[in-house]
Amino acid sequence: MHKYSEYNREERNLCAHLFRLLLMDHPDYGPLKEFTGDPELENPRLYTEAALLRDAYQVRKPAVNALIDEVCRIIIKQEDLSECRLYSELPDVLKDPGRTHPKQIRDKADKAGISLTEDEGILFASLQGMFNAKPDLMVCLRK
Repeated sequence: MHKYSEYNREERNLCAHLFRLLLMDHPDYGPLKEFTGDPELENPRLYTEAALLRDAYQVRKPAVNALIDEVCRIIIKQEDLSECRLYSELPDVLKDPGRTHPKQIRDKADKAGISLTEDEGILFASLQGMFNAKPDLMVCLRK
């Protein structure tokens, strides 16, 4: 039997301590103001293991086309892609939230014999990465 401390990802512990330290003098947020360099900071929000896109997708199901299309547009611009269909333009089997999660598009297309362009491969690989991303610590600031 192994001790938990032998296989625990220590960044989880570090983020928990950082979370506590940044909010130590709530409601004044002194450490967080110092950390961000913003003495006027108001109403910050801190989250651990935030799954932003995945959670936004879940609350919008089954009407996810607009959300995923907007994310696709951002990726297309970022990656300078041109030969791409948006999520809403894909065949039903790839865009139906009941049958395919967006992070499965490339695999499901391959298994169904649906060809994706090289740019679409890049697009949906990036989308998959975004669905898998969970920052250890996220600080949201509002001015």
